[in-house]
Amino acid sequence: MITYELNTEDVANLIKVHLCEDLKITDESYYTLISSDKDKFLGMIIGFKAGIPVLTEPEYDKIIMNANALDYTPLFIAVTESGIYRYSLNLIDLKFEEYTDSNGVLSFKIADMDPLSGVRMFEWYPDFSSEDEYLDTLMADNLPSDEEDFFLQELIDDEPLS
Repeated sequence: MITYELNTEDVANLIKVHLCEDLKITDESYYTLISSDKDKFLGMIIGFKAGIPVLTEPEYDKIIMNANALDYTPLFIAVTESGIYRYSLNLIDLKFEEYTDSNGVLSFKIADMDPLSGVRMFEWYPDFSSEDEYLDTLMADNLPSDEEDFFLQELIDDEPLS
């Protein structure tokens, strides 16, 4: 379990330093938008404190419309207590269901983002004594990335790698 308190901007900066040098980062109220002209993707990063990550229909529409306008791959990245997961939205079929909050005030459509439909990013490596130490090293920019080729190849192939 990741106990280091990463926010969406921290994750965007990790991606920029270790996976995608030309990453453009726009920090919004509760999420961060990212894009790369070189790798041709546009995505949204959202953090979740507990439970299964979800994507609302308006968030999905925003990612898809902006990515399609640029002819880019649409990505969603969920930062959870059990890891960071990347979803290629053009490869998964989301089922949106109506959700109303416990007060009955807010109502919108959401889709559960099954971690098995995504690809885990920034895997923990046993060379470190803990995931916290690994993330501290990543944040300090001292770790060469051997995930870069995997990340870029999946975007190029536009299909998940096994």
